[in-house]
Amino acid sequence: MGFGVSREPEGISIGHDGSNEGYRIRFVALPLVGEGVVILTNSDTGDALTPLVIDEVSEILHWPGSGWSTPLWAVMVGFVVLAALAAVLVARMRRKRRRLQMR
Repeated sequence: MGFGVSREPEGISIGHDGSNEGYRIRFVALPLVGEGVVILTNSDTGDALTPLVIDEVSEILHWPGSGWSTPLWAVMVGFVVLAALAAVLVARMRRKRRRLQMR
């Protein structure tokens, strides 16, 4: 639940992986580069393939280091940032709705 965030010498990378029975997914994105990759597999063992695909894409696109781990503090920071962003957006939508109702 949430994004993994890794601080790299060249910037940060974000990622997430997930699964359902029979499926695996992983994405990695480099915000400063403006690129990323999403891998969807239709196998319970598909997560064995995803690091190889990410490494190949990274090499082809000449990405800076994109290995990432998810320290607990980074996950918590991500949750806080996303919650704050959601709260701001909801508040703005409510204010806008109230203004429209007053007209």
